[in-house]
Amino acid sequence: MPLLLARRRASAYVAGVVGISRYVLQHHQRLGLFAAAKFSAVIPHDSPALAAPVRARPADAPLTFGCFGRIVPEKGIERLIDAFNDGNRAGSRVLIAGEGDERYNRDLQRRQSKGKNSDAIEFLGWTAPAEFFHEIDALILPSLWPEPFGRVVLEANAHGVPVVGSARGGIPEAIEDGVTGLLFEPDEPGALRAAIDRLLREPSLAGELGENARRRARGYAIERIVEKYLDAYNKVLAK
Repeated sequence: MPLLLARRRASAYVAGVVGISRYVLQHHQRLGLFAAAKFSAVIPHDSPALAAPVRARPADAPLTFGCFGRIVPEKGIERLIDAFNDGNRAGSRVLIAGEGDERYNRDLQRRQSKGKNSDAIEFLGWTAPAEFFHEIDALILPSLWPEPFGRVVLEANAHGVPVVGSARGGIPEAIEDGVTGLLFEPDEPGALRAAIDRLLREPSLAGELGENARRRARGYAIERIVEKYLDAYNKVLAK
């Protein structure tokens, strides 16, 4: 609390404020922070450099879904396991890459072992991003907490991989629903399963979304983000 109070007081002297998403910026402003700022802007993370296009997938090949990042409860990975284990997945599979909470990881693996499609879900542990994104057709981001932005979305997009993400926090600002990926309500029963089933019914959709996402990733190039910060600094100094 002492640190929080000191930061709140200090925020009153800030002339310009930047948030990595509208969600983050507005959340702080609603709390009464940065009240005296004359300039505010949303400047997101930069995207990794665009990777070579992903491998061509035969039209009739089963889809591979992926989940990438910290293995912690707030990421909602059990929702993905349950959604994938519920019903016939026609040869598709799920790759879960990352490290984190060991107890949660063990719980996830027990949950996976009891499902109908347990053999189709694989835990990889730590995996290099380039290697991982080359193996999947769509990334699932089932976060239960309000992600500030979701940089993994940009990582996936840079590899031409679309993202199915929960409509929480800043994630909807990183995914254009139906254009660069799909959004779902994490608390709506069956919503994630419906998004997965849509991609399974329309196998060409993942490729279309991925191409759009890769094009959009160019807008997050480091050069453009630097330009936005320089513009923000100049506007604050001008005031």
